Amino acid sequence: DKVEIIVLGGTWSHYPKDYQEEFCRDLFYAANTFDEDASKLGKRGEAAARTRPRRDLLYEQRMNERSHCKIIGLTLETRPDHISWPEVRRLRRYGCTRVQIGVQHTDDEVLKGINRGHERQHAVD
Repeated sequence: DKVEIIVLGGTWSHYPKDYQEEFCRDLFYAANTFDEDASKLGKRGEAAARTRPRRDLLYEQRMNERSHCKIIGLTLETRPDHISWPEVRRLRRYGCTRVQIGVQHTDDEVLKGINRGHERQHAVD
């Protein structure tokens, strides 16, 4: 099976980098340890406890290449003024396949009025 994950809301790039890496690692871990075998479900249908400890992000990503539940897409949302080429490269290391830019408006006066903290040009750049 294949899954595409979209993390919406908030400013992804504003979260602590350790948290970002742990979050992405746990996405891959969850996919890698997911088991559809109904006999492993509890009485209420809960999944069985994870059978192995979490490893580092790269290990979980490599395991996911052969996993029954493959993550084929990971979209992370951030603000236009928080994205740069170094940031894109870092997001790629997390397994991100698409970046969603949270453009709220294209009129600088509106952006100023809602205290967005950036101008239209940030979204263009």
